[in-house]
Amino acid sequence: LIPPQIQQVLERVRHGADAMPRSQLETVLLQNLAPNWQDQLQTFEWDPIAAASIGQVHRGKLKTEAGGTDVVLKVQYPGVADSISSDVDNLMRLVRTTSMLPKGLYVENAVEVAKKELALECDYTYEAKAQLRYRDLVKACGDAHLNVPDVHLPLCGKRVLCTHFVKGIHLDEAATLSQEHRDFLGKLILDVTLKELFEWRFMQTDPNFSNFLYDPEERVLHLIDFGAAKEYPKPFVDEYMKMVHACASRDREGVLASSKTLG
Repeated sequence: LIPPQIQQVLERVRHGADAMPRSQLETVLLQNLAPNWQDQLQTFEWDPIAAASIGQVHRGKLKTEAGGTDVVLKVQYPGVADSISSDVDNLMRLVRTTSMLPKGLYVENAVEVAKKELALECDYTYEAKAQLRYRDLVKACGDAHLNVPDVHLPLCGKRVLCTHFVKGIHLDEAATLSQEHRDFLGKLILDVTLKELFEWRFMQTDPNFSNFLYDPEERVLHLIDFGAAKEYPKPFVDEYMKMVHACASRDREGVLASSKTLG
C-alpha cells in the first residue's frame, strides 16, 4: 500500500535513527533520575546500542553483591511527547497524498485515539508498570519459552526506562531459521497472542518486529516493549470472541451484529 520510497524511509526509522549528543542525553537523565543515578551502576555505556524514532538504548551493569546485572536504559528524545499531535497530522497528510485510504472513510475519531495512545507510549512510568504486570502474567502461565525482562524501578522515570538486558534477534531475522524452527516460533507467537486477548485481557498492541527478541539457541521469545499495552474489559472480549466464532462459521449476520455491538 505504501510507495517503495516511503517504505524505505520508514524502514530506516524502524531500525535506527541519529543518536542525541551526550550533553543532551545527560540533561534528560538528570531531569528524570536522581542526581546520583550513576552510583547505582557499575558501568554505563554513553554510546547507544540502538536508536529509533522516539528514543535510544544504552547498556549498563548494576552494582550488586552477585557481581552486577546487565541492564539497558531506554532514554526518550527531548520534545517527542510534545510533538505527537503535529506528527500525527503530518502523517495523515502523507496518507491522503498517497491515496491509501478508501473514499468515504471517516478517520477523524481514529486520529484522535491515535494521538492519545501515542502520548501514553511516551510515558515510561506507564510502560514500567505495564511491563511488570505482563511479566507476572507470563510467569504465571508457566511457559518456559516466553520471557519478559524485569524492570529496575530506581532507574526509571517518565522519559527513562531501565530493564534487564536480554539477547536475541528481531522477528524478521527469523526468516533464516529452519522451517521447523519457524513453525515453532509462529505457534509460540500465535499462542501468546490468544492468551493476551482471551485469557489475560491485557495485550501488547504494537506488532512492530523490533518489540520482540528471539533467542534461537534457547528457543525463548523475549517481549521487550510495553508502551502500547492495553487492558480490555471482559464484555468486549466476550463479544469479540462471538465475532471470531461467527467469522469461522461464515455467519454473516452474526459478524455484523457483533461488529455493531463492539462499535
